[in-house]
Amino acid sequence: MWVRSLHAGARVLLIALCSSSSAAPARAEPAPSAGPSFSWVRLPGAESCIAQADLAARIEALMRRAVFVRPADALILVEGRIAPSPDGGFEAVIAVSDPAGKQFGERVLPMASGACRALDDMVALVIAVTLRGSASGVPLPREISAQLEALFGDEPSTLDPSTLPARAPEPQRAEPADQPGRVPARSESPPQQALFAFGLDVGMAVATGLQPNGTLGPAARLRVAWRDLIVVSAGGGLGVLQEETVYDPTPMAMLDGVLELRLWYAALSGCIVAARPFGGGLELCARFAIGELRSKATGFEGFERSLPQLWSELGPELNMRAPLWWPLYVRVGLGLPVRLSQPELVYLSFNERERVSAFEVARVGFMGELALGVSLP
Repeated sequence: MWVRSLHAGARVLLIALCSSSSAAPARAEPAPSAGPSFSWVRLPGAESCIAQADLAARIEALMRRAVFVRPADALILVEGRIAPSPDGGFEAVIAVSDPAGKQFGERVLPMASGACRALDDMVALVIAVTLRGSASGVPLPREISAQLEALFGDEPSTLDPSTLPARAPEPQRAEPADQPGRVPARSESPPQQALFAFGLDVGMAVATGLQPNGTLGPAARLRVAWRDLIVVSAGGGLGVLQEETVYDPTPMAMLDGVLELRLWYAALSGCIVAARPFGGGLELCARFAIGELRSKATGFEGFERSLPQLWSELGPELNMRAPLWWPLYVRVGLGLPVRLSQPELVYLSFNERERVSAFEVARVGFMGELALGVSLP
């Protein structure tokens, strides 16, 4: 009985030793020492486009694995850049080379509209299929494709663009719980372009020919843009009070006095976007305005009277709008208005024969605006 128990115990010990030996972890395979390296540059005017870290995360989400290595360990260099195109919109360029600088090829991805974020998925897709050797990407030498394929192990050897989702999932980032007094982080990029875009700007306007010493005063404008191609804006402004001393040219000089002149105006502009320098917009406009010039006469032999007169103007306008930091922008406007109606302030001398002109609105003037605006959601 004792011998049989001993044999049973030995059998149990042997099984336990075999089990522990088989459960021991296998030796980890060494991490690949080379792979693709990635760089992405946003040139001037493309600051609102996708950043390098976000684009790299989007590519790795498509390929469902970590992909990129340091430039020092690079098998190939994938270099991309994005910039505004001369005829509007944006253009992304993806180039692939080896560490020695030998170029394998490049792919140009244009976007005619003004929304560069619409290129995010296309850029990520082209880079992903390039690394998996698809003809839809940048062609690579056979030996390079073989080395990249060896790094990816037993994963599929091609990445079919038709099987990919239309939009790669955004990397999720944990947000801290709401806390009293916590200010949400400000977005660096504008939202995707909508059919209509709105903006409101406030600034100062100057004009000639409406008041004796030129007009200066606050102005505001509300703009509505359709597909960032056609812009309609409505606004208005005020002119600060000015005084004009009027001298009677007759020898008696009995009708000297002072005119107080102030004005307000409302304007409507229709524009087309002719170019997009600096990531903004250059707008060619036709502007119509109507306003009131109110004058008050004092000192004319005790005669005091307030007289409002309407005026209107029509002429070309040029607006330049440039982004500062989303959603802020700055706008500079220049115009050459032609006055359709010309208010004139006159009086007669004491003998009622000599006509004296106190002030007359100029037929052609010049106007300019400098305003700070905000894009409305």
